[in-house]
Amino acid sequence: MEVSAPGFLSELFRRKVVKVTLTYIAVAWMLIQAADIALESFSAPAYFMQAFMVFAVLGVPVVILLAWVLEVTPTGVRSEKSGRALGASSLRNAIAVLPFTNMSSDDELEHFADGLSDHIISGCQQRLDIDVTSRNSTFVYKGQRVTIKNVATELDVAYVLEGSIQKQAQKIRVTAQLILAEDDSHLWAHHFDREMDDAFQLQDELTRLIVDGIDQNLDTPVAEAPTSSKKSMLLTLLNLPVLIQFSLIGLSLLLALLGISLWLPENSLAAALPKELPFEWATTAILILTIGALSGVYYWQRRKRISAKIRESLLLIEEHVHSNHLIEAFDLAMEIKSRLSDADYPASWWDRFSIVIEFNCEPADAAVSYRPYNGRNMPWRELGSAPLKGIRLPVGDLQAKLEREGYGTQEFATSNPGHFFDNAPFELPSIPLLEQAKTPVITKAQVAGMIFASARPHLLSLTGLPPTGPSQIGEFYLDKYPVTNRDYQTFVDSGAYAEGKYWQELPWPEAKNWQDVVQTFVDKTEQPGPADWELGRAPVAQLDLPVTGVSWFEAAAYANYAGKRLACTYEWARVALPFDAPMTSIPVAMMKFSNFMGKGKSAANEFPSLNGCSAYDMFGNVREWVWNEVGTGRCNLGGCDTDLPYFAVMVNSEDPLLRDDKHGFRCALGDIDDPALLAPIPRIERSYDGEEPVGDEVYEALVQALLPRYESVDATLEQESERDGLSWQQYSMNSGHGERIPITVVLPPGVSEPAPSLVMFPGMGAFLGSVGEDEIQQMVQSIEFVVRQLGYAVVAPYWQGAYERFDHGPFPFAKNSQAIWLERTSHWVQEGSQAVNFIAGHANLDVERVGFLGTSYGAINTTPILALEKRYKTALLLSGNLISHPIYPFADSINFYPRMTLPTLLINGRYDTIVSPDEALLKRRFDWLGTPAADKKQVLYDAGHWPFPQHLFKKEMAAWLQRYL
Repeated sequence: MEVSAPGFLSELFRRKVVKVTLTYIAVAWMLIQAADIALESFSAPAYFMQAFMVFAVLGVPVVILLAWVLEVTPTGVRSEKSGRALGASSLRNAIAVLPFTNMSSDDELEHFADGLSDHIISGCQQRLDIDVTSRNSTFVYKGQRVTIKNVATELDVAYVLEGSIQKQAQKIRVTAQLILAEDDSHLWAHHFDREMDDAFQLQDELTRLIVDGIDQNLDTPVAEAPTSSKKSMLLTLLNLPVLIQFSLIGLSLLLALLGISLWLPENSLAAALPKELPFEWATTAILILTIGALSGVYYWQRRKRISAKIRESLLLIEEHVHSNHLIEAFDLAMEIKSRLSDADYPASWWDRFSIVIEFNCEPADAAVSYRPYNGRNMPWRELGSAPLKGIRLPVGDLQAKLEREGYGTQEFATSNPGHFFDNAPFELPSIPLLEQAKTPVITKAQVAGMIFASARPHLLSLTGLPPTGPSQIGEFYLDKYPVTNRDYQTFVDSGAYAEGKYWQELPWPEAKNWQDVVQTFVDKTEQPGPADWELGRAPVAQLDLPVTGVSWFEAAAYANYAGKRLACTYEWARVALPFDAPMTSIPVAMMKFSNFMGKGKSAANEFPSLNGCSAYDMFGNVREWVWNEVGTGRCNLGGCDTDLPYFAVMVNSEDPLLRDDKHGFRCALGDIDDPALLAPIPRIERSYDGEEPVGDEVYEALVQALLPRYESVDATLEQESERDGLSWQQYSMNSGHGERIPITVVLPPGVSEPAPSLVMFPGMGAFLGSVGEDEIQQMVQSIEFVVRQLGYAVVAPYWQGAYERFDHGPFPFAKNSQAIWLERTSHWVQEGSQAVNFIAGHANLDVERVGFLGTSYGAINTTPILALEKRYKTALLLSGNLISHPIYPFADSINFYPRMTLPTLLINGRYDTIVSPDEALLKRRFDWLGTPAADKKQVLYDAGHWPFPQHLFKKEMAAWLQRYL
């Protein structure tokens, strides 16, 4: 191969061959001078110096060769690479194009950046000879802080292209960088300055230029490593500053020459030495001392690098924790775990981002692995065989997998902490039946394309349904993915639309003949089939998309044809959501990585949204028909690609004859033993359309029976203890309506002056017969920063019907429910007033700074307290809304919000599965609130019912409390 002189010379300088060679010659010359003096002092023979000079000269070509083969960098020496000549690599010979970053505030540029990324992916797929990762796999990294090595590992690619776009006036600068993942080095980088005229034409031009740049720098295939991708021993050792490295080459040659003298026959050199200092001893001592010095330098350098890496890792862990990226913090901590001392980094440090788990399954001995639930194709991490105990996992949303020889693989989505890992921060004392649901079950019996769901109780936690207890669901199978156009084509081709056996037993509306109705189920060309087909055929490009344009009846008929059935609502929820989903953030993770918000239909498994139990795509893409009637329609669940994400957990019902592009379905297999699971489900809906709060005159009449009365508190301290530095006091007091009730006080650490306090009203679980002490402790732990860091006390009365004062449950819809609600509401108002009286008489509490904290049920049903007891200075209502069902006017929040004038903070999750997340309804509540505009605030987090993103929640709570208390 002919090499041009200018190119060859520039390559010599680029690889620092000239610099290294000159450095070696200079060091060798100094060593020769030093050796000349030293050898003369030892009366060494002349040939010794001659040999040394020969070795020094022979070292020149060796150094030149090393400088050409190895790349000299500021951090040491590594192998030189040209193009894609990597040597061994454990990564797939593929490239991932990350979403280009918009570095301006221009929203249009954001669309341009996404479009350019899409074009480059398509261009790479057309022109490159290596695999190109799909858009759905790479766009999950959009807006996230990630490292190239992590991206490459998760996607199993050897190369990553990243880029950015900046804009100034009508000019844009597009920067693209092709990165070799193995060592994070740049193979190619360039920026392009252009005028922003025709966006499409500019995208085409930039795509061509960037793909050209990639193609020119990927000219040698990557060799697959059979076992390991670790650096060679030579590259590991050559990690000292370059001048030291090449200076030691010359010194090593001198030492080698001296060492040879140990094996030389005795001659005049030995005879010339004094008897008391044999030359062999001197050379041996020099050799040992030099090797020791070199080893010391090496290990000192290595230790310094490791220490620097640990310090950098610890700082990054703190940054991850501060940003609530707890899984990333855990991964980094595990990398350096062996170098962290238990004294300096005790369990309390690890508890900031991880938690110890216990886990079991049936049968035991299944291999357990997990990975973060973050929409990425991350490798599974093995934990060992169940049962597991005492293992740490990161705090956050996770996927787990169970495998056992001879059994089907079981996957599930869950949160840590949670009930699956036996470390949930809350208990279910009032629903012991749900304890059975904590243990996953895998089975030997397998059905192709379907997942197994074991028999267990499940709480139907879907928005829009009345609160009920858990339902016992027998074992069944469910399709892993929705029925596709390809699947449905077999149904159409079989002539099933004319086969009465699939249709005639369905529950047709009265006065309708099934044959007459089925004849209307035609496509765009009047042929039998889904409404969006033509000529009885599915579009070829859409064969792997979920079938749409089918009515509920067509879905049920197809299930009959396939020897299956439609799932009932309870079965669908059993698979889609973990049984403890309302108390965790896992539904939010599922929504985030599902097909919502107008993305268009996607193929099966295109979106990596694993649901509660091994199934995929139950959220988004298509609303799935299920068996049950809800109101006048048939139920469909999960939401579709054009819906907002919170539709995933809303019960939707529509005309079963509806045939549009929003609806699809999947099938179930197995008998349903309990007919109640197939019965119509009542839906609770209250839109508040046309409703208005009552007038002042009516309001005054309504509240006459509710007005608080001043009563003596007569508080008695029953018990006092200290828990984790907090003072817990248990009192009894006069409720104000003829009985004594418990009231708990939690004081901040080191309180000396009267502290501000929050009177706490709990959620629905407290009204199911739970233990007060346990419930209050769990609630305090969830807002512990308010007590420990901010210095606010918590005051928790045992409200009427709560804890051990259980009476009629959270929703007393008995025959005498009006009397029950009236008594309960009046007692709550009186107890809320007595709590303030109690604070006034407590030496450590400041009655001038009293706030109210209501959560969930306690944020919905407590408006009478806040409207009638004027001594509360502020209210914080978490996960509440207007009452979702009709209720008596004296307890209806619509009549009390306009009479609430205290500063009020309202916090909700957009994807709440318990309280309606309908933003229009939340806005109506906010507008009705009588508080001045400057003193009321509504906050919406990308979260479910609870918990909220802790770093944001803490910031909001702290700012509000410090402003008003």
